[in-house]
Amino acid sequence: MFDFKRLSIRNKLMAIMLLTTGSVLALATLVMVVNEALTLERSTRQQLAALADVIAASARGPMSLSDPVTAYDMLEALRSKGNIVYAQLRNTDGSVFAEFRREHEARIPDYPPPGDSETGVFQEANQLIHYQRPVLLEWRRVGTLQLAADFGELYAS
Repeated sequence: MFDFKRLSIRNKLMAIMLLTTGSVLALATLVMVVNEALTLERSTRQQLAALADVIAASARGPMSLSDPVTAYDMLEALRSKGNIVYAQLRNTDGSVFAEFRREHEARIPDYPPPGDSETGVFQEANQLIHYQRPVLLEWRRVGTLQLAADFGELYAS
């Protein structure tokens, strides 16, 4: 067994400094890991909201002209974003107008529409972050956009 009382003062001071330095290093590492996880989650939310704004602005035309093929082609471009699991445009009656989904995504959750405000609603479930936003044409809702991204980057690191 280690007997701290028998050590010289020099060795006691070195042991105390080693323990202090190790504790501070462990605490700093923990703080950095937590900060990185929170930053990644916040940036994922911001990127998802920005992407939803662009898609909603682009979907105004196809939705007002009842052109689901153009809307589908627009959503299909999301395949290049690896963390986007699904995207769906719904009409005001709740019917699906166009959708994109990854092969492994079996079912898209059915959330109530977010209302007529221009801001969207975030929800988290099953390691996914879901974002809903109305598609507005001249301040009138013509549909709803629903996106989901996974936290694959967060869980991979």
